[in-house]
Amino acid sequence: MNSNDPLLTIRNKINLINKKLIILLSKRQSLTIKIAKIKLAINHSIKDKNREKNMIKQLINTGQKYGIKEKYISDIFNIIINQSISIQKKLLEKTKKSSNKNLSASFLGPKGSYSYNATLEYETKKNKKLLKKNCSNFKKVFQNVENNYSDIGIVPIENSCTGPISEIYNLLSQYNLLVIEKFSIPIEHCLLGISTASLNKIETIYSHSQPFKQCKKFISLFSNWAKKYVESTAIAMKQVSSLNLNNIAAIGSPIGANIYNLKIIKKNISNKINNFTKFVVLSKKKPLSLNIFFEKIMITFIIKNKSYYFISLFSLLEEHNIIVNKFELFCFQNSSKEKKMFLDIKSDLKNFQIEKFFQKIKIFVKDFKIVGTYKSI
Repeated sequence: MNSNDPLLTIRNKINLINKKLIILLSKRQSLTIKIAKIKLAINHSIKDKNREKNMIKQLINTGQKYGIKEKYISDIFNIIINQSISIQKKLLEKTKKSSNKNLSASFLGPKGSYSYNATLEYETKKNKKLLKKNCSNFKKVFQNVENNYSDIGIVPIENSCTGPISEIYNLLSQYNLLVIEKFSIPIEHCLLGISTASLNKIETIYSHSQPFKQCKKFISLFSNWAKKYVESTAIAMKQVSSLNLNNIAAIGSPIGANIYNLKIIKKNISNKINNFTKFVVLSKKKPLSLNIFFEKIMITFIIKNKSYYFISLFSLLEEHNIIVNKFELFCFQNSSKEKKMFLDIKSDLKNFQIEKFFQKIKIFVKDFKIVGTYKSI
């Protein structure tokens, strides 16, 4: 056949259409994978019979306009839909296998610390056994996750008595980790000592700096007490137990009292009766597409040194209908003149304004970073 052969000309046109069909099928497959990830994130079922039925019906109606028979349309798109479902199922199976492996978690303090209690609570919430790795300080928790020594880190970020924990926010700005979940646990601060200890005998109390702040009102009633700061409540309880003196005590939890064989001298010594601490789960994962559902997104940045930029920030938030859940402003030791801002904003699958907001905000801020794409559990 020569180039003027009408059959060859038509076949070449068909070949071009076939190629376009393959390209379109490839694009459709890519979108299928994106949909699968969104479904996994929001715990949506893979198969949607109503959606499939309506889609086939619409395609048949469109096909009739172009002279394509109903069965032809139905057969073709049932094959395409089944292939999409197969792709989504494989991705789900892969995700399940990955999630079923034993995760390692770093946290502050040995057994009995509030971070340890939070790690136990996280195990219960996720119904998953964790390989626990205790750390001597918060920085070590971040380092363990950053260096792949642990899969996740569990750290406190805010207490209902004392507010945000600035050290955690500082570390979030320094390390390339992501907040992937947030949850709260009740804090039941108790004064603990050995079996012969009592309030009138105590001269020294041991604890981490946070419980000292959270129990400030109670401690102020005993001006003769000396305070000994240690790395965690667990270390405080361990030290009181090992020293075995009736004139020392620790601030800790009932769980810790059982672990270290200590007596509860006084219960509920917090400044507030309903004291609780919010914990976040840290991961080395990169932020996912903002089109995937998250309850909240946490960002951090430094506003350039002009006061009207603050006004611009809040004008932009209002313009794009961004709901702010939390606003924090910190001045860190290594940046005395510049204040780092943290915003917790509400995310919504229908809210496509967020990416536009991020693009605009970068004009008048620096060191912009997404540090959390998460949901509360």
